[in-house]
Amino acid sequence: MVISNAQDVDGTVPVDTQHDGNQDRFGIEQLFASVDESGDWYANWDGRRVVDKAFQEDPADSRCVSRGTGPFEIGNGELVMNGTAPRFYITAPSTGWMNTETTVYGMAEGWGPNNIASITIISRTRHNRFRADPCEARAYYARVFLDNGAVQIKKEFRHDSNGTIIYSSAIPAKRRFKTFDFRSRYFGLKFVVRTNQDGLSVNLRVYCDATDGANGGTWDLVLDYDDVDLAALSRTGCKYPDAVDPFANDDSPILRSGETSVIRSDDVYRLHVKRASVREINPVME
Repeated sequence: MVISNAQDVDGTVPVDTQHDGNQDRFGIEQLFASVDESGDWYANWDGRRVVDKAFQEDPADSRCVSRGTGPFEIGNGELVMNGTAPRFYITAPSTGWMNTETTVYGMAEGWGPNNIASITIISRTRHNRFRADPCEARAYYARVFLDNGAVQIKKEFRHDSNGTIIYSSAIPAKRRFKTFDFRSRYFGLKFVVRTNQDGLSVNLRVYCDATDGANGGTWDLVLDYDDVDLAALSRTGCKYPDAVDPFANDDSPILRSGETSVIRSDDVYRLHVKRASVREINPVME
């Protein structure tokens, strides 16, 4: 269920009482119902295998590809990510992913000293195209930092092949999971991305579960933000066809569908991920 308070969280946040109540195939609560289950993606991580090369396809799941740096060990229902910057790309159905609810559970064996160690969900992106067109890398991020339990969202605008990336400022949650032990417990993260009724802005919500999915999870809404004009930190040089205002590309919400979703890790030693899913849901209806 969704509640307004959690033991490991400090601060205040709006209460969300609207949720679907059904459970997914892992027994985790769906906050919003799928609109077409045929395009939903669920982790298929039972059989043992290793994906250790960039751009290597998961031999048991053609929708998944390794990117970034670091190997992936798969088996017993888990994906273990290692290295400084591993990225696990999940391909959308042919219709794309527009309004999505993405879920992951993660636990880390350790992390580096650089204050960037994190678990991240990336949604509504075409990051798979960035080498041909760096402006296609636009994306929404939901991230939890392992050293202090901080949660934030941000927007990516451009990603050049030389590693230059243009982001927005981060939008932090008012509450942190300061006392959560990411080394011994699985932390649940949901990122819900939906176009608002006006068709001109995007609602971004981050939910967290500190119960390891008990009874479907206790999903606490920790961040609720409407992207109307979340701006890039520098000029992008991009022209986005879906921009609300063609003369204001550098603060436009992302109003086109994504072709991939990404599970990302930074500076984490052996991040164990389980119960991952990406589902298409309805846009904001009320």
